[in-house]
Amino acid sequence: MNIQIWNRLLLVYDSVFMKKVLFIGGSWSDIHLIEQLKSRGVDLTLLNNLPIQSINQLGDSFVRIDYRDIDKVYQYARNNHFDHIIPGSNESAYITASYTSEKLNISGLDSFENAKLIH
Repeated sequence: MNIQIWNRLLLVYDSVFMKKVLFIGGSWSDIHLIEQLKSRGVDLTLLNNLPIQSINQLGDSFVRIDYRDIDKVYQYARNNHFDHIIPGSNESAYITASYTSEKLNISGLDSFENAKLIH
């Protein structure tokens, strides 16, 4: 199968099954992942406490919440019904994403207990 056709099929597949994604964090080390998510047609919300970073413009929306505030992030995610939660490339983002995912029964990350032990 032609690689271009395969990539288009992946885009269609991902856009059907990956609808709303909350990306917790967002620094320059995350730019490639953010760009890949957008290229697959997801509705991407970036959540961090850095309103002037130009990386925040890469998502469909930006929410200014300090991701170290686990309860505030959880409340936001619960009220906005995300299908997936992805942490940025730092420990605080991972711990918050793990907690929020576990509370909302969204799979894909370590349990909150394990995340605290590892990080």
